Amino acid sequence: MKETDSRECRNCHDINSMSQKLQSPKAWAMHQLGKKWGNTCIDCHQGIAHTLPKGFKKEASMDALHDRMEKEKIDCRSCHKGMAGPPKGDGWN
Repeated sequence: MKETDSRECRNCHDINSMSQKLQSPKAWAMHQLGKKWGNTCIDCHQGIAHTLPKGFKKEASMDALHDRMEKEKIDCRSCHKGMAGPPKGDGWN
């Protein structure tokens, strides 16, 4: 699916046709990041329509997402509601 840019998903779920009103704020924010980063559906939604391949490391995938969000200084609170935010002096403020 990665090779076809998630064509099967996009038949019904094209990123440019998604309504902000019909998504949670978290989902909307993540979809906008995926669009900005040039991700395809399968980059984030692995295992939703099909089972994950043997040996898939979901934790490693989430670590990579968190690393990229930290590098781009995207506030954790965009996904993790109720967090106090990053500590002062670490380059995020």
